[in-house]
Amino acid sequence: DLRNNGGGSFPQGVLIADEFLDDGTIVYIYDGKGEKDSFAAKEGGGLVGFEEAKLPLVVLVNKGTASAAEVFAGALQDNGRAAILGEGTFGKGL
Repeated sequence: DLRNNGGGSFPQGVLIADEFLDDGTIVYIYDGKGEKDSFAAKEGGGLVGFEEAKLPLVVLVNKGTASAAEVFAGALQDNGRAAILGEGTFGKGL
């Protein structure tokens, strides 16, 4: 449940997402010059070795979900690991 979660530090959002993903891209970022960089999940990361890690997930979000919480939710959704339920998030990204 990430409703009204203002996020936190970007690197921690990436690390937590990596715990729930076996592979795939966590997030793309662009610097001030428009240069693209990406953060990818490490194969065999964290929780994926546990049987419970294969259970379906739903992440709850709302307009108070921001920053690292958005990175986490988006990574799980984009990689087919979780469904997102709720309303639009804060939207700190560009």
